Amino acid sequence: GAKSMGTFRSEIGAEYYQYIASVFATWRLQGKDVYDELKKLLVNELCLK
Repeated sequence: GAKSMGTFRSEIGAEYYQYIASVFATWRLQGKDVYDELKKLLVNELCLK
């Protein structure tokens, strides 16, 4: 719920949360699978190709 989301936001930082939220919104607008895109992003970040 809203309570856990508030805790999540404070932990990672509101600015970072806003960035992630906008990225998710962009992916959804483009009709992409948010989780699939996130997985690809994490794989690229961690170089686990």
